[in-house]
Amino acid sequence: MKTDSLDRIRSSFELLSPHMAQMTRTFYERLFAARPDTRQLFKVDMDIQRQHFAAALALVVRNLGLLDALEEPLHELGASHARVGVRPEHYPFVRDAMLKALAEALGPAWSSDLADDWRNLIETLASHMLAGTLPASDRLS
Repeated sequence: MKTDSLDRIRSSFELLSPHMAQMTRTFYERLFAARPDTRQLFKVDMDIQRQHFAAALALVVRNLGLLDALEEPLHELGASHARVGVRPEHYPFVRDAMLKALAEALGPAWSSDLADDWRNLIETLASHMLAGTLPASDRLS
């Protein structure tokens, strides 16, 4: 990702931080509305799940310049998601719910450039997570 994209994501995350609880709530509401079947995948208390999601998002944003270093943990995260029933076809719904929740939380600060930046980031993360569902020999090719 380009430096200006990374800077926009970081700046938007700073604006988002005070609204993180509402954004994560909106994200899961939108996801479950779009794909009700995904609700059963979450066995933990949703308050805890939202906190975990917010913490993971903060970790990613703090390490935007080092996304390659997160590749293996993202593979592991994707593999663990697959073990509980997350399927590749769920990922676009997650992306769309996330983009809508971000847009709502950021309000007038949301722009088409920022939407593209976040979309690219989410798709990069998803790509690494999906790679984690493949046998290691397939990831090397």
